[in-house]
Amino acid sequence: MKTKWDYTDLAKSYLKRPGYSPDAIEAMLGLVSKMDRQSVMWAQG
Repeated sequence: MKTKWDYTDLAKSYLKRPGYSPDAIEAMLGLVSKMDRQSVMWAQG
């Protein structure tokens, strides 16, 4: 079953969304980076 997604009606409200906080993005990327290293270390034993 193939679904056709049409977000046209949502586009206008998306353009009005507030910007993302640079500090929040940096914090998230820092957490993801640490998680990746922990996963690799865990997999290696």
